[in-house]
Amino acid sequence: MPGAVEQLVQLLVSSSQDVQVAAAGALRNLAAGNMARKPRIAAMPQTVEPLVQLLASSSQAVQEAAAGALANLAAGNLARRRQVAAVPGAVEQLVQLLGSSSQAVQMEAARTLQNLAHGSAAFKQQIASMPGAVEQLLQLLGSSSQDVQAAAARALCVLAIHIPALQQQIAARPKALEQLVQLLASSSQDVQQAAAGTLRNLAYKNLTLQQQIAAMPTAVEQLVQLLASSSQEVQAAAAAALSTLSYKNLTLQRQIAAVPTAVEQLVQLLASSSQGVQAAAATALFNLALGSTVKWQIAAVPTAMEQLVQLLASSSQDVQEAAASALSQLALTSMDTTRQIAAVPNAVEQLVQLLASSSHDVQKAAAGVLRILAGCKLLHQIVVVPTAVEQLLPLLASSCQEVQKAATDVLFNLASINRALQQQIAAVAQAVEQLVQLLASSSKDVQIAAAWTLYALGQGNKDVTRRIRAMPEVWDLLE
Repeated sequence: MPGAVEQLVQLLVSSSQDVQVAAAGALRNLAAGNMARKPRIAAMPQTVEPLVQLLASSSQAVQEAAAGALANLAAGNLARRRQVAAVPGAVEQLVQLLGSSSQAVQMEAARTLQNLAHGSAAFKQQIASMPGAVEQLLQLLGSSSQDVQAAAARALCVLAIHIPALQQQIAARPKALEQLVQLLASSSQDVQQAAAGTLRNLAYKNLTLQQQIAAMPTAVEQLVQLLASSSQEVQAAAAAALSTLSYKNLTLQRQIAAVPTAVEQLVQLLASSSQGVQAAAATALFNLALGSTVKWQIAAVPTAMEQLVQLLASSSQDVQEAAASALSQLALTSMDTTRQIAAVPNAVEQLVQLLASSSHDVQKAAAGVLRILAGCKLLHQIVVVPTAVEQLLPLLASSCQEVQKAATDVLFNLASINRALQQQIAAVAQAVEQLVQLLASSSKDVQIAAAWTLYALGQGNKDVTRRIRAMPEVWDLLE
């Protein structure tokens, strides 16, 4: 006897619309959040195609159920997204359903388009190229249904990320940015989160759109207000949007920091129970701290340094990287601030431990802070940590050139002002050999850093001095 899933698939082609609704609805529910069932459902012959055909049904209930089933099947799996998008007319039908008179159909169609667009530039462009697709989604931002607003904003959010042409296509539509900013004040937290996420993705590495969004009346202020939301998802989305708006833009860094309590609220979010919120807040503080005047403002907030140091021990590498990156910027504020960081209990120990992380980004960020501490002659805090130098040396052989450069910079700063450390580093097996190998790196920055570190080590070790004297490439790099 056929199994339950097989029977449901067969019922999709029933002549009864009520049966079709029931079958598609059951498949939608079975596929909702159940990773084990989704492949089985999608693998059944004649599953996806009949669901796509039902999108053209004369019954809105059938359309809603079919779109919902496709949305759930497409979630979280690129192969299933391809399977759905490959059915002739699938994307076109979904775009048409955005104009349905049924809000439930609109929501499910937008949700399916969102899931199809996830993780695939080709699918994003396929959807955005459909006549009326972007325009229909933007119109739905003005729906009287908050569920529809949220679904449309999420679809736009996914379409916008990492594709500059689509960022411009969305933002160029009349009142697109104004509508998204208005939704930040929605009474629905789902809508707030989706709108903040879309603004973040539109502004991502796009200076023009950063400025356009920040120029919208109340945009920055609304995002700052959302930092105090009772929803951690909204807090994370708002912090991420502020972070992106401030990225490499001194004017916007100052604009955001000038909003009352903005910096203080971001510091408070470092203590959130959500790692997503912690990472977003720390990243926002890092981007804000890239502005010279804002560094001082952040450093002056009580507990800012302590909270960031605590996050170095997080179980999340994203949080660790964000916290270390923020500390590296704050350490540049002043000698007093640098000493303040080094004085936080376990700060240096945590940074040294992160050198052994499996994440290149974490290693680079931790080494960046240690480089500044060493450059400020805070050697004692570093060298008293057991294995500090030994942890740095393996990074010279990293497959990531940025990690190699960061580790070499720390060693240079340590060796430049302490003869004992010059001798200690040079005495470690393979230390000099690794630095010599880096002279042949494909990165000029790594070559120069290695040459200067070898030169510094040679000040306290005659063997190193004799060796580099016979290496003209070192002296060429020092010029």
